[in-house]
Amino acid sequence: MNYFEHFLAALFQIPEEQVSFECADQFEIGKIEFLCDLSLKAKWISESLDSEEITISGRPSIENLKWLLASVAAGKIVNIVAGDVALPSGDLVSCQDLDSSSAQQHIQTLEEQFHSHGRNAELVLLTSGSTGAPNRVHLGFAEFCYQAVVVGNDLELERNDRQLFYMPLNYVYGLSVALTGLFRNSILVETAHTLDEPNSFFEQIPQRHITCFSGVPFTYNLMIKKWGVDKVRNSSLRTLTQAGGLLGADVKKRILDELPEIDLWIMYGQTELGGRITQFNLSKNKDKLLSAGTPIDGVEIYVKQDESFEGESEGEVY
Repeated sequence: MNYFEHFLAALFQIPEEQVSFECADQFEIGKIEFLCDLSLKAKWISESLDSEEITISGRPSIENLKWLLASVAAGKIVNIVAGDVALPSGDLVSCQDLDSSSAQQHIQTLEEQFHSHGRNAELVLLTSGSTGAPNRVHLGFAEFCYQAVVVGNDLELERNDRQLFYMPLNYVYGLSVALTGLFRNSILVETAHTLDEPNSFFEQIPQRHITCFSGVPFTYNLMIKKWGVDKVRNSSLRTLTQAGGLLGADVKKRILDELPEIDLWIMYGQTELGGRITQFNLSKNKDKLLSAGTPIDGVEIYVKQDESFEGESEGEVY
């Protein structure tokens, strides 16, 4: 399978249900409007920015996601950083002013740009620094497309699934989650609250009918121990994905025992490898409580102990 082409085919598929995004203020954005805006931004970047690189804020917003993807289409090296970055300014035409014929033309041009530049486009992120000082990592956009396809197919997300979009785009897991949602044509729901306000943050799950939620151990500890299992049970959630470290066995067992109707997917990844490289449905493998899962299609993982590679040993993932 050509994963890059497969991802683009899904990105440019216009589903009958037009809603693809929901902003923090609950304003809905359709797929056609989203793609037209991408096209206009990509055109402006190509014509107005001479530099080979562009810096985009990693703050989780639909607008920042647009600038990131538009920069890829324009063939730029995209630095995704934490914090705010002044968005490019200039005379951008509003996609609201486009008629149907012009919209289709812009979308066709955008698709051609992605095919021309996307496969070789580079995204630049910082590692977490968990094993030392953070390092700049150059990753191919095609690598993210590959993971979005493999992970998305395994999760079987549907068009009416609603994923809370709250993790930063400069965090490799957050970017991978967003692109997986795009690939499956599910609805990305922009967060209106942060984890600094735990109750308000988690109340978005029932209020905005979230069906798929992704998080790290810290997030799930807050969700299960502070917000409460009963509130999770009474929501629309059907899929949970967890990466970013080892989630405690006590929290996993509570999810498995008290929320049997929800699938809990455990994942492992590294910034250097573009995010998620293992995953499995713990709800269907309850005896593998401490496992990080099996490698996704196309990935092989070895455990290095001293200078040898052993099939059954403790050591470093290689």
